[in-house]
Formats: sequence, structure tokens, C-alpha cells
Amino acid sequence: EAEGLFRAGAEADPGYYFSLSSLGSLLLVQYEMEEAMSVLVNTLRVDHTHERDWQNLLAAIEVRLAVKDQDPDGVPPLDIEPHRWNYQRAMKVLAAGRAAEALGYFVKALRDELNQASYHHDMGSTLAVMGRPDVALPFLQAALELDPESLTAKQNLEQVTLALRKRSLSRALVLARERVEAEPENDRYRYQLGVRYAEQGMLKEAVSALIQAVKRAPEHHAYRIALAQALARMGRMDNAIQQLD
Repeated sequence: EAEGLFRAGAEADPGYYFSLSSLGSLLLVQYEMEEAMSVLVNTLRVDHTHERDWQNLLAAIEVRLAVKDQDPDGVPPLDIEPHRWNYQRAMKVLAAGRAAEALGYFVKALRDELNQASYHHDMGSTLAVMGRPDVALPFLQAALELDPESLTAKQNLEQVTLALRKRSLSRALVLARERVEAEPENDRYRYQLGVRYAEQGMLKEAVSALIQAVKRAPEHHAYRIALAQALARMGRMDNAIQQLD
């Protein structure tokens, strides 16, 4: 019952911190780690100032993505803080090409010290390399906030943001194709498919879809404008101008 209420709250207002944070915590307890990570990432986008949400996300990552180090160095020596030792161990394991094992040490380092920009940055970068830009995003954002002068953090955050945008566009393209396949005579779906193709730089496919949209509904000026833009990007200026006459 509680899960239903939190889900309803999050769906009704995706920016409502309490519902997102509560749902993330509940999913973690229920051992639904993949969804917990997704919800907690969204929680941190809304408000990243609560340590509980960071600790919950770290716990989900540790269970879902991290792998136990196969060659541990034992316990931290007395002359070094545990979080620094765990970070150093993470970098050593990462240099050996064992990213999933390094995650476990990054988690331990961040669990003890959330205010180190380098910990956040290298955690986020490792997640991105592992194909999880969605989970990497809040760590890279935190790294840049803690160290605004870090050019590397800025560049990596831009790359992750771009990767997420491309992933979102890819999903939108798949959905648009499915809609056209289900209703091939629907002019609006043809138009939307053409727009999605254009966003991906697939101009030949975009022009083909938009031509079909215009044929089915020649009175819609938005369709002609989108077709003209796609034709212009292909260098077919005469054809583009014809659509605007």
C-alpha cells in the first residue's frame, strides 16, 4: 500500500522529493535494486543535499553493479584514513581493468566521505565506462559542484548528458516506428517519426517519412516546414523552398 502511494505521488509530480526519496528507500528494502537506482538518481536530481539518498544509492550500486575484489589488500593501515585507502585501492583495481571491482571500493570511500570531488568524479566516470551514464550523472554533477574549476569533470558531465540524450532519442525513435507500424495511415505518427529521424541525423529516412505525412495531410503547415528543414539540411534547397511556397 505504501509503495502504491509513493508511486502515485512520484507520477503525479516527478519533482516531489518526498515521494521519490521514500519510494527509493522502499525499493531498496524490497531488494529491487535496478528500479531503486533509477528512482534514487531522479531523487538526487531533485534534491542532492540529503545524505540518506546518497547512501541508499551507494547501497544499490554495491549490490547491483559492484563485484567483490578478487585480490584484496586486507584492511587499511592505521596511518591512513579508511576512505582514502578505499579510494586508492579503487584506482589501483581500476588501472588493472577491473571496473566492477573498483566500484566496490569507490562505494566504501564515498560512504565515509561524500565531500571529495575526486571520489565522485572517478565513481561517475567508472559508471559511464561501464555503460551506465544514467547512474553516473549525479556523481559527475556532484564532482563539478564540489570543484567548479575541474575541466575534466565538466567534459565528462557533458559527455554523459549527451549519451543520455542520445539514448532518450533512440527510445523515442523506436516508439515512433512502432506507432507507424500499428497505424500506417496516421499522418501525425508519420510526422513524429520524421522528426525523430531528423533528430538522429537520419535525413534520408526523415524526408521519406515527412513526405508521407504531407501526402496524407497536405493542409498541415508544420509537416511541410519540417520537410523543408530536412531537405535544406541535405542541401536540397530548391526542394525545400517548394515546400514553403
